[in-house]
Amino acid sequence: MKMALSRLAVAFACVLGLSLPGLAGQLDDYYLAAFNEQSSSALEKAILSTATETAGAVQCGTPLKHGLSRDWNLLESATRQVLAKQLAAPTLTGEATILSSGGHFLIHYATSGSDVPTPATGYTITSWVQAVADTFENVYAVYMTTDGYHPPPGTPYHIYLRSLAALRIYGQTTSTSSSPATGFAYAYGSYIEIDKDFTSSVFHPLVYTPLQSLQITAAHEYHHAIQYGYNFFFDIWYAEATSTWYEDELYDNVNQLYAYLDATLLNTNLSLDIAADTTTGGGYGRWLFNRHLAEAHGGQSMVRGIWERLAATTPAGQSDIPMAAIIDTSLQASGSSLATDFLGYAGKLYTGAWSTHPSEVRLIPTPTMTGTFTSYPVTVTSVPSPSITLPHYSFAFFRMVPSATSPATLTITLTADAGISAVAFRKTGSSIASFTPGSGSNVITIPGFGTATEVVLLLANTTGSDNLFAGFSSDGTQITYALPGTTILSATAATAPAAVTLSWAAVTGATSYRIYRSSSSSTSLALYKETSATSFTDSDVVVDHTYYYAVLPATTAGLTGPASQVASVTVSTPPATSSGGGGGGCFIATAAYGSYLHPQVRILREFRDRYLLTNAPGRAFVGLYYRLSPPLADVIARHETLRWAARLVLTPVVMAVVHPVAMAAALMMAAALSIPLRRRYRRIFQPVWH
Repeated sequence: MKMALSRLAVAFACVLGLSLPGLAGQLDDYYLAAFNEQSSSALEKAILSTATETAGAVQCGTPLKHGLSRDWNLLESATRQVLAKQLAAPTLTGEATILSSGGHFLIHYATSGSDVPTPATGYTITSWVQAVADTFENVYAVYMTTDGYHPPPGTPYHIYLRSLAALRIYGQTTSTSSSPATGFAYAYGSYIEIDKDFTSSVFHPLVYTPLQSLQITAAHEYHHAIQYGYNFFFDIWYAEATSTWYEDELYDNVNQLYAYLDATLLNTNLSLDIAADTTTGGGYGRWLFNRHLAEAHGGQSMVRGIWERLAATTPAGQSDIPMAAIIDTSLQASGSSLATDFLGYAGKLYTGAWSTHPSEVRLIPTPTMTGTFTSYPVTVTSVPSPSITLPHYSFAFFRMVPSATSPATLTITLTADAGISAVAFRKTGSSIASFTPGSGSNVITIPGFGTATEVVLLLANTTGSDNLFAGFSSDGTQITYALPGTTILSATAATAPAAVTLSWAAVTGATSYRIYRSSSSSTSLALYKETSATSFTDSDVVVDHTYYYAVLPATTAGLTGPASQVASVTVSTPPATSSGGGGGGCFIATAAYGSYLHPQVRILREFRDRYLLTNAPGRAFVGLYYRLSPPLADVIARHETLRWAARLVLTPVVMAVVHPVAMAAALMMAAALSIPLRRRYRRIFQPVWH
């Protein structure tokens, strides 16, 4: 049976271009492919490039090395044997070394083979390696003497010159072993690899000299070494945001880091702490947030204080420590908060009111506008829609341009969940004025709109909660439904089967009631059911999800007014059985991969929440799955062969979710390949007539 399944796996892998050595877990496959330790078809390379190459940008290899080290014990032993060299210090052919003048760095370089430096004109190998040593000593002096950081473990610290251009990375910092003797409980040692000479075209040597590329790489990677020396379990987005920011603080004349901002300001509606990649800006593009913190709080000491606070923080198991909470605590100690500073940062992106690096403000791109309006009033029926749902710590801009129909004074009425902050900016020529709602008000009044160049409304989710709704109008109406006053006395959830039961007090004179519901926000309620009773059981729900309800007498003319008296209830996950089959509703996937937190289970959960729970057919399918899957998941969890087979079956499902275009191409390829096979089969087995 298992041999037959193996053959099926190989056949399917050939069609999809997947490699399944030893049918390793998906986490193993990810790292094997990311480090180019799997044979790859053209399709697999295309799929991998979308996940890891980040739009072809040259960047830092530290995030991948950090993830591998953190997840090391989750990998299968065969995978660890293959990838062990990725965490070991490199071996260079004919290795030679130079000790830096201050004795803090030992520079390793090759004297033969592909890693031999071929420095730019004006340098010999010896003088280039000496330039590397001098640059790192300069970086050390700034970080330790000027900025007050604690040095990373290990003196001298080891730097290796390698050919990294083919990997499209400037450098990478790899952790070695725990070093609590430095005074920090979770400190780790590390070593750095940088490109051997920065002369390859991928480093744009005609724009940035090899010395400049060396300088920003040394500033960037050595701060990663400092980060490891404070606490191994750092959140990678902020690690990259900090290392990238320091490039400009130490070497202000290079300015390569501004190239990362395009992706960030095209995707302002993505969270501040999004994973570190350059396709969406990631941590690289968030470096500008650190510039705001330094400007608002007296210099780089605020950023250093955040890392010092992290050093004293205990991780939860082997997970990275979320930096948003660390940043918020540090800011509160200074009389501010992450909410306040995040809103200030977002506003600066439009106003350009930066107080440092004034000659470089022109290098900061203008953020993308979610919508632009030229016809008034702006209402719920306007196109584009004057509303947005924002994940945690994200924001959006809406532009309003005066026209023949615009009022002299623009009045913006907001409808938003708690946690949404709003600021309107009126631009007249080169002058910008800001306006906010009055205390306890949801209205922003902007005089002089008729003669302004534009008004831009900033809507920001300044909390750690996801899916907060924000909408606005200019005619005094509210964009979404909200509840005026009827109180739901109770809203309780049951998990077997999943259901929510509502009850409310009777209203004098009411003969029936309308129930409004939303599965995403307290201010996006829509008419759901009508009943003559004073209670209702909603069975069209799924576990691991929150629902919002409001009840009104049927004679009430719809939902208006402030967002109050909305009942929210979460249908919790049923307790997992001793066999471990449960997990956030993704029962079979959790049983197959062994953990509710496995990356592939997370992908399937997100697909469920985004694409299935948002429509009636999808909810029906999920509900059926939850009724039928728990017993099957329990059986799968108890048998390794069944777990193996379930992972095999789920692999194309995960691939289809993550890479729908590539999956469609693979299926078309499979269909095309099957045609000659069917023809051959018919020729071989066609009947012979006499």
